[in-house]
Amino acid sequence: MKSVHFNLLHAKDDSRIQEKIYCLAENKAVDRSELVHGFQIEKGQYVTFTDEELKKLETSASHEIEILQFIPIAAVDPVYFASAYFLAAESGATKAYHLLMPQ
Repeated sequence: MKSVHFNLLHAKDDSRIQEKIYCLAENKAVDRSELVHGFQIEKGQYVTFTDEELKKLETSASHEIEILQFIPIAAVDPVYFASAYFLAAESGATKAYHLLMPQ
């Protein structure tokens, strides 16, 4: 199956639109090859990821939850008990999740 790609056009005259990537710090246009993805952790501070790192994360994604360890309840900050969160299984996986439910 062939995928469909669209171009951005100016509605007034159907001319193609150019998207320029601009660096505010250097006051100049930059090439897409110079870009990385960043997640802001504080104002002005980012954790950056290359396309290769993001692809590795995608390939390791699954529908599984791996429990690495249990910790004593006293080690959990009470702020996490302010709201309740529920984890539910998709159909067909109920039995495995039932094993984790408190009796």
